[in-house]
Amino acid sequence: MKTVQDYITSDLLNWLHDNNFKHRQAQIQTDKGTLNNLYNDKFCLKIYDRLGHGFGVTINVADKYDESIFDNDSFNLHWAFEYFKIKQTASFDSRTVNQYEQNLPNLMSDIKNIIPRLNQLTFLEWGSMKEWIALEARKHMENKILFTENQKFNQWWLWLILLGSNALVAYGVIIQVVFNKQFGDKPSGNVELLLVFALTLLITFSLYILRLETVIKTDGIYVKFFPFHGSFRRYPWENIQKSYVRKYSPIGEYGGWGLRGLGKNKALNVSGNQGLQLELEGNKRLLIGTRKPEEIIEVLRKIGKQ
Repeated sequence: MKTVQDYITSDLLNWLHDNNFKHRQAQIQTDKGTLNNLYNDKFCLKIYDRLGHGFGVTINVADKYDESIFDNDSFNLHWAFEYFKIKQTASFDSRTVNQYEQNLPNLMSDIKNIIPRLNQLTFLEWGSMKEWIALEARKHMENKILFTENQKFNQWWLWLILLGSNALVAYGVIIQVVFNKQFGDKPSGNVELLLVFALTLLITFSLYILRLETVIKTDGIYVKFFPFHGSFRRYPWENIQKSYVRKYSPIGEYGGWGLRGLGKNKALNVSGNQGLQLELEGNKRLLIGTRKPEEIIEVLRKIGKQ
């Protein structure tokens, strides 16, 4: 398998020299991957080759030569392409071996395309670019999705009861309404039997379309319990006094699953006994059921909201 190091050829080194650049591979100890630095006295391109998740390359910009792993980096190189309105051809989104190998030539082409542009910037222009990047990065982060979860009622015992009930009532409708035979020892009238059949179908359909959607973004927590909620309810971080994952008793605390609770203590859940607890202003509490407690804990920890 070819890596970034295979593309650092004598031709590339000569090109770098002509553009007043040097190359050095960082002396770091890692299980896989390398850090290659392309640098001059103005800035340094830190090429992280397979040092993240899967097979991929990340290029960050530092103000000077630096061999640390992701420390002292000013910005990701893709922002420079955005600033100059240049198309970046290399992509490592899937982090697969095939995409990695196919995009290494594009990566070298991108580097040769952007270095002359960065080299031409004056000290003031470099500062202006960094201010623009900081502003755009902040805009990008303002509404970034950090976590999503879609849940439905999928308990096997619940659907066994519902489907069994539907089958039994449907059988009764066929026997009594279609074939005009008595269904049961104390049969109901045809109208009553059809109404019961319609009711069981309605309950089954309602539970089938019910879904609990949870989204955590950089500006707050969004939740929707369809069809009770037509749109997402937003809880901004400034209105959330505490947020944490906890184990709870669905029946003991809320009387079951669904849209539960009264007054200031409510819950939205469909299964399980793990939930994201929100303590809101005015002593209000909202518990949102989850099947991904570990992921939520990690997200809350990363953004300092736990």
